[in-house]
Amino acid sequence: MILFAVADFGKGKSVFLKQLASKLAKKFVNEGEGYFPVYFNLRNFANYRSDTDLGVIDDFLQTEYGINIREELYKKKKY
Repeated sequence: MILFAVADFGKGKSVFLKQLASKLAKKFVNEGEGYFPVYFNLRNFANYRSDTDLGVIDDFLQTEYGINIREELYKKKKY
């Protein structure tokens, strides 16, 4: 699932997306299935490498959380 939130400054986009990611994460932890949420603020895009075959999100997850989405455990997840 990919979600784009478009609105003026200060309208609650970040808060909404953080709450959605939190809700999905709790469900994933409790049930062991469902979406594996990744909250990534585009403000930080330049901090991560985009020249890999899996892009910025791959570098973000590896750098921030030590998650290698190439591993079998993560290949089958729904992000």
